[in-house]
Amino acid sequence: MRFLLPLCAVVLTCTAADTVNLIVNGDFSSTDAGTEGPVQGWKGGDGRYVSVIDEDKNRFLRIAMPEKGTAMLLQKFTVEPGWQRIDVSVKIRAKGMTIGDENYKTGMLQYAFRNAKGEVVGGWSKRRVDADQDWTPMTESIEVPADAENLQVECWAMDCVGTFDFDDVKVELTKKP
Repeated sequence: MRFLLPLCAVVLTCTAADTVNLIVNGDFSSTDAGTEGPVQGWKGGDGRYVSVIDEDKNRFLRIAMPEKGTAMLLQKFTVEPGWQRIDVSVKIRAKGMTIGDENYKTGMLQYAFRNAKGEVVGGWSKRRVDADQDWTPMTESIEVPADAENLQVECWAMDCVGTFDFDDVKVELTKKP
């Protein structure tokens, strides 16, 4: 038994090293001011619509669009050799929402790979809100396209009305061994 526990620790350490969460401050717990927007680790975000909220000892991102409009925060990553798959997860809550003039114009976590020309490769992936909802976990696993140069992850309210809350944003990267 004394030898089994250290062996388990070594196996767990080696397995965990293959998966890395790319997102900085995805739980929005940092109280530091952002350097490229109002939220630490995230770029963009108009302070009139974007804020970090404390509710029941939990911090999360809120994008509040009282009138039809768009607001977004993003993180961008350079794809490195060996990237194989990403596992995306987020919790989203929505209140008072009205979808824009097309069904994709709503609150969402969007993530897309782009090639060297800036073109989307592998399709537009998103965890989209279609109606008011309480905290709802959303997940997806995506293979990294061979010609991907970068990955952009966005908390977004796109051309719609409503209050959209985001928490526990994760993009876990699996690398080839």
